[in-house]
Amino acid sequence: MQRGFVQFPVIVILAVAVLVGAYYVGISASKLPRLSVSLTPPLPPEVPSTPSASPPSQRFVALECKLGGCNGEICQDKESETRVSSCVIVQGFGCYKTGRCEKQVNGKCGWTQTQELQACLEKFSE
Repeated sequence: MQRGFVQFPVIVILAVAVLVGAYYVGISASKLPRLSVSLTPPLPPEVPSTPSASPPSQRFVALECKLGGCNGEICQDKESETRVSSCVIVQGFGCYKTGRCEKQVNGKCGWTQTQELQACLEKFSE
C-alpha cells in the first residue's frame, strides 16, 4: 500500500515536467526565424519603359520584354516562358546591368548592341 502511494506523486511530477517542457519547447520553436527557400534565383527588377532614352548607368527593360537567366543576362519577350541559364558567374554579365533590353528589328526582344555594351563585352572576351 505504501508503494502505490509513493509512485503516484512521482508519476504526477513527471507528467507535469513533460507538459512544462513541451510548453517551453513550443514557445522556443515559435520564436525561431522562418526560412524561405526558393529553388529559382530572383530576377533583377524591371525598369519601366519610357519614350526618352534611359541614362547609361541604369538598365532599360522595355514593357514588352522581360529578363531571364540566373544573372538577368537573357532579354526575352514578356509573353514567352521565362528562360533559365546555368548559374555560373561570368564577368561579362555585368555589362548587361547598363544594357537596353528591347524589341529588335526582327520583332523579338533582345539586347541592343550599343557601343558601350560591345566595348564592355570585348573587355571580357579575351
